[in-house]
Amino acid sequence: MKQDAAIVGSTLVALAETLPMEDRQDVMDLLLYAELEANKKYNKDEVAKSWMNHYQRTLVKHGCELKSFLNEDPIFVPRTNGLHGVALSLIGSEGSAQLERLARSAIEALKLDTFASEFYQGQASAKNTLVFSMAPCELTPTGEPAVFFCGLKLVSTVDVTGAWLWKTTFRDVSLFPAGGTFIFKREAYAKHRQRLRDEAGFQSDRFIRNIGRPAGSR
Repeated sequence: MKQDAAIVGSTLVALAETLPMEDRQDVMDLLLYAELEANKKYNKDEVAKSWMNHYQRTLVKHGCELKSFLNEDPIFVPRTNGLHGVALSLIGSEGSAQLERLARSAIEALKLDTFASEFYQGQASAKNTLVFSMAPCELTPTGEPAVFFCGLKLVSTVDVTGAWLWKTTFRDVSLFPAGGTFIFKREAYAKHRQRLRDEAGFQSDRFIRNIGRPAGSR
């Protein structure tokens, strides 16, 4: 399945090719507006969870229906397989195979595996926190756009035990997700379309950057 990708504000958006052009524009306008509104209230890097919650409330307020919450249990990133399988863990049993592929492509585009690998090899700083967000979008079997918003806080820690020649260093990388699956309701959004385009759409040239198809997409 081929898909296009764009950076909308600071969120990587992966769009299934089945999404109609008008839906693509509406969804990206809404995601940009949600980001700008969240930025007014919170610093994404300092209070990530509050930023993500405000982002999601804006989606619901302007035409999206929450279908399911993301499992927010921390995910340990193993040293060997990295983030290979994280997409499936994030999507859960309710997500489609296409949505899983979109999420996997977004994770690859964000280069989270590279960060984890370099950290385990001792090439990254001892303590680091990175905040990312992604929003894979697909068309459901009923013909409605679905937006899977996922905020990701990647935390790396180093614990050193012992002393001098007997020191042992433990490195861990954990992923703290937040988000959910939202159904984009066209009629509900239509009531807000013009205002959102007036407030955020005109800024799309500044905040939306198309990056084509993510590596690994089919």
